Amino acid sequence: MTRTELRWIVACASIVLTIGSQVSAQKTTDERIQQLIRAAAERVGVTLADGSVPPASPTGQARVSVALSLDDAVKLTLERNLDIAVQRLNPQTFDFSIASLHAAYKPTVTSQMASQAATNPATTSIAGGAQAGSGVDTTFDTYNGGLTQNLSRGGGGFAVLLNNSRQTTTNRTALFNPVFNANWSAQYTQPLLRGFKTDSTRQQLVVTKLNQDISESQLQATIINTLSNVRNAYWDYVFAIQSVDVAQRSVELAEQLVRDNQTRVEVGTMAPIDVVQAQAQAATQRQNLVAAQSSVRTTELALKRLIVSGTE
Repeated sequence: MTRTELRWIVACASIVLTIGSQVSAQKTTDERIQQLIRAAAERVGVTLADGSVPPASPTGQARVSVALSLDDAVKLTLERNLDIAVQRLNPQTFDFSIASLHAAYKPTVTSQMASQAATNPATTSIAGGAQAGSGVDTTFDTYNGGLTQNLSRGGGGFAVLLNNSRQTTTNRTALFNPVFNANWSAQYTQPLLRGFKTDSTRQQLVVTKLNQDISESQLQATIINTLSNVRNAYWDYVFAIQSVDVAQRSVELAEQLVRDNQTRVEVGTMAPIDVVQAQAQAATQRQNLVAAQSSVRTTELALKRLIVSGTE
């Protein structure tokens, strides 16, 4: 195995370990977020089929009218609300911070490979084992490797090292050819007081995990508050629609009263002033109808904003 191949193997192994730990942490956080969404939806009285949030539908489609129930409004909010989408990213960012801090306690593999060759002229037949003037070739190869790791408890660490060398020569007087020189060493370091209970890395781990818990609580609070606002906006919208129906019915009754009063004036059983009063009442009812229709548009817009962006 060449030196380049060994370096590639070590680098690939480190990358695989790092990616594997990050993917595992990412999967754990995604499952936790889905649990938070499911719990928040249940608290506001909505039960999701699988607790998951399906991807949002593509934009740019033509506007269509659909029947919207309260459960549909809640599900659309979980799908498209930007505040919830942003809050969902916060717990995931802490996964990378925790993985980065845990990397300080991952084992580190070191390696060193070197080769050195030299040719020295033989000045005497005894020194070189050859005729005077001929060269003596010497090759010195080094193969070193090691494993170091800091411990997450006690603040200690250990190191295991292997130093191995191989020497070959064309000197005919050498007793051993090639010559191997291998040295093993193991070292464990344990401070008595410094870093025994905690150190900067372990402190940062604790703080980061607490911040992640806070972020998850904020996510759940955002979901609950948003869904509560959506429920209120939904019923405000329903009330506004029903108010339009009531106002429309009042306009019809007021106009019918105007026609009846005009008939009574024509037959002489009512004074003309009563027709004017009925017409004024009809105008007031039409004004109330316009206000109710405006309220429908306002509450509809507020409900849409809550579903999409979480702002009223």
